[in-house]
Amino acid sequence: MVSDVGQPQGHHGLELGRIWGQFRDPDMERGFREARRDADVRRLSIGLVFGGLTFPLFGLTRVISSGVGDGGWALLASEFGMLILTLLVVVQIRREPAGPRNTLWVTLAELAATSIVVVLAIGSPGHLYTHNLEFVGLMLGMLIFIPNRVPCSLAVVVVGGIAYAIAGTTTPVGAQRLGLEDVMTIAVILAVGLWTTVLLERSRREEYGSFVAERRSRQRLEAEMDQREALQEELEWMASHDALTDLYNRRAFLEQADRVLAGARRREQPVSVLLLDADEFKSINDMFGHHTGDEAIRAIGRQAKLCLRADDVIGRVGGEEFAVVMPATNLALAEQVASRLREQIGAVVIEHPDGGVSFTVSIGITECRIWNETIQDALQRADAAMYEAKLAGRNRVIGV
Repeated sequence: MVSDVGQPQGHHGLELGRIWGQFRDPDMERGFREARRDADVRRLSIGLVFGGLTFPLFGLTRVISSGVGDGGWALLASEFGMLILTLLVVVQIRREPAGPRNTLWVTLAELAATSIVVVLAIGSPGHLYTHNLEFVGLMLGMLIFIPNRVPCSLAVVVVGGIAYAIAGTTTPVGAQRLGLEDVMTIAVILAVGLWTTVLLERSRREEYGSFVAERRSRQRLEAEMDQREALQEELEWMASHDALTDLYNRRAFLEQADRVLAGARRREQPVSVLLLDADEFKSINDMFGHHTGDEAIRAIGRQAKLCLRADDVIGRVGGEEFAVVMPATNLALAEQVASRLREQIGAVVIEHPDGGVSFTVSIGITECRIWNETIQDALQRADAAMYEAKLAGRNRVIGV
């Protein structure tokens, strides 16, 4: 699984260094290593097992071809000890995959292994090419199998190569001393190994970078689609709702009311229509300003939402005029709900520097004749009842 840890945005984070092929962006490099942690642990484990088996295999080959000799058993035991130590390291790496990331710990282990190979080559019998193979195999293993450490491993390889060359040209390695041809051969093999390792590291990062770039493009596309959907939803909301109260506007209210009326016909249920208007609203705007008037409109909308049911359809159909369609509600029940709504609105007090501002509403109610009239017919009747309430002194409910 590819980690999202520290993934920077933008194409620049995918750039690779020219020398080692690692990401220039530290966060991207960290993300790459996190993504390949399991694969790198397997790769390192295979390299350690292979390297650990090399020591006793070469030791057994030496015993078979040349005999045990002086100190041969101790040397063979040390080589098998290297195998056991390597296997223990593999077990530990499997338990704690984060361990190999410790640069100092890994570097010390590489230096120790290199020193042991150099000492064994000088102090043990055997053919020169056998010891050369042991040394080259170890150096290549450090370059290829220890992940994400090309600069550090190269430093160890250079130090180890110099030590092996000096030791081999001054002290016999096995039966012979190293010649210039031997040194050049080892150097060329290690150079090819280094070049191959850098190419492998670069190709892995290029593959990861392509995946990240593709994922970013997909995420941008998804974000754009989400943004368009959100914009579409916002436009649809704005087209059907009143910006001041978040209630249905007149057009959307009539559409919803028609649906309620059609459903009532199918179920043969009563439907009541309520129309309310703020009393003397112009005086509120004139005396306290339009901001206070807007607060009054919002307060009516809030109280309507609190007082009415979820199935009731509420809309702002005029400046200070609101309409409600109440499904499965007869006139008597609608009058009770309207009276409670009128009382709650009358109890609202809007804060103003000149003192609290309160207001009332007049409400007209009618029960819709679902079989022979439209919602517009019912609203006209409720409107007449509302004006009758205003003429009767305002702040009251009248049903017809």
